[in-house]
Amino acid sequence: MTTALLLMWLKSLWDKFMGFIIAAGIFLLTLVIVFFKGRSSGKRVYREKHEKLQKRAVERTKKIKEKVDTAADRDIEKRLEKWYRD
Repeated sequence: MTTALLLMWLKSLWDKFMGFIIAAGIFLLTLVIVFFKGRSSGKRVYREKHEKLQKRAVERTKKIKEKVDTAADRDIEKRLEKWYRD
């Protein structure tokens, strides 16, 4: 009789323990999912920001190249005088 009670008590203890293990596993799985979602979201934001900066740099480069291509030689020389030493 006492052996049966002991076995029932151990089984209930094991069931509680398994419940805690399952809850801890679900909690850890949730943390991992949230981490990777945040990480991919951060990558997307970084990529968009980088593309925007890259586009702006290309536009600025085009403007400068256009300005230099359309300027007269004398104007270019005048602008470069401050960089030359005689």
